[in-house]
Amino acid sequence: MTMENKFDTVQDLEQYLNEHTDLCMLREHWNKVTAEEASVLFSKEKKETGTADTSQNEIDAKNHYLEEINHFLQEDVKISSMTFLGYRRKPHAWAIADAIKEYEKGKNNATD
Repeated sequence: MTMENKFDTVQDLEQYLNEHTDLCMLREHWNKVTAEEASVLFSKEKKETGTADTSQNEIDAKNHYLEEINHFLQEDVKISSMTFLGYRRKPHAWAIADAIKEYEKGKNNATD
């Protein structure tokens, strides 16, 4: 994977995280933040409609994160403190993307 490419699906990202044992903490963080996001989405949907679908909210949470991670993989962005304080997903998505970039950079330096 090069940083010009992005993960096409959540399954692509999860497979990447599972294939690299050095990224086990990142995989744990991914699982934690997507579960938290799914819970937030579930609560919002339940409040707004009176009913909610747990599995659909889990899918939506992962897709929201995937979109932001892909953005941060493709763009050289350093988030500001206000972004960190004001957004729920963005800081985590940036951190995951940044960790993947650093991992890939380290792999490439090791093979040079």
